[in-house]
Amino acid sequence: MSVIRSLQTFHSLSYTVNSINGGRQRLKNVDNNDAIFTRYYNGMEMTHTTTWTFDFVKPVVYCPTGIDQCRTEMLYVGNDVTQEVRIGISVRYLNLCVLLLMQ
Repeated sequence: MSVIRSLQTFHSLSYTVNSINGGRQRLKNVDNNDAIFTRYYNGMEMTHTTTWTFDFVKPVVYCPTGIDQCRTEMLYVGNDVTQEVRIGISVRYLNLCVLLLMQ
């Protein structure tokens, strides 16, 4: 059975990533008889953990500011205010103007 199919509400999935950088460079100095020298770089180490908690239960009611403001949708942005279904975009490139009409 896959992990995705066994996830249920309030299950959490966490992972941790650890990254270390640094190292060395071997350089040839062509101005000094091709002498080779090494530069060492002390880098940094960083660790970050991310956690997801799953919630598959659709809320029945949402009350953002109190019991008298309850509604069934989580985000309401009002009625659509678009009056025109055609959108015109003018693009100017190399002193040429092109009008694109989308419907």
